[in-house]
Amino acid sequence: MTITQLEYYLEVVKCRSITEAANRVYITQPSMGRQITAIENELGVKLLERTNQGVELTPAGEVFYCELCRIMKEYKNAVENTQNTYNGQVTKLSIGLLEYLAIDDVISQLIQFFENKYPDIKLDIFTRSFGGLLDAVLEQDADAVVSFDFNFLNQPRLDLRNFLEIKPYLAVPSGHFLAKQKSIAYKDLEDVTIVLSGSDDCPYGVDLITRICQKEGGFTPTFHFTDSMKDAMLWVRTGNECSIIVDRIEITDGNLIKKFPLPQKSNDQHYIQIATKKGNKNSALKLFMDFMMKHIPER
Repeated sequence: MTITQLEYYLEVVKCRSITEAANRVYITQPSMGRQITAIENELGVKLLERTNQGVELTPAGEVFYCELCRIMKEYKNAVENTQNTYNGQVTKLSIGLLEYLAIDDVISQLIQFFENKYPDIKLDIFTRSFGGLLDAVLEQDADAVVSFDFNFLNQPRLDLRNFLEIKPYLAVPSGHFLAKQKSIAYKDLEDVTIVLSGSDDCPYGVDLITRICQKEGGFTPTFHFTDSMKDAMLWVRTGNECSIIVDRIEITDGNLIKKFPLPQKSNDQHYIQIATKKGNKNSALKLFMDFMMKHIPER
């Protein structure tokens, strides 16, 4: 099948008439009929029922029409993006990362990849807290954002891809009484205030920690909420409070903080995810996704 044949089919469906469609694209009615027959022969299915009043779609024809509309839209976008690149127009790719997310090695390779292979694509990489990232991708200020899976719960407008499994940790200031222990269980946190980025910033993260503490420790945790993850980590780094984080969060250097792995059930896995808004047609987005999925860090 050629692009021209597919365009003819779309025109016939639109007009519900082979004759009228032929007139609109300036070919003869027999020629249009032969083009449609050629498509049906190649697919091995009947797409149209010819009647005295015109044509009607068969069930297979209806499916083919819907799929073809989607494909032709993507084809036209690909042609337009290619022409824009050829004409010197710069494509911008905006990527948002969660604050303190420790994947600098991958991002460094990503920047080098685009600089070497696709210098006409301008990379814009920024960091934000949970709520800022979600707003950015939903409003398409970012083409893709990288955060924890609970940041994207109940967001049907997003396409999500698991990137890297994460493990829970407790970040404890070195002067805190828990820092003297050899290991930490959830029940040890009953009398501890846990500092977190606020419920407005990441409500599902708060809900998740609450459920785990209730299930594994038998208590409802006490929280100190801050406006952002950056503010929460400040309370930990300055030696005031503990926070539940994951192994891919980097919050300090030196000996100011101790990190204790927290128990995790095998059926309670969580991931760093890459989120994109459904329908985003940025031609550089696939390059980014393919690169990231080929460069998943080893644990």
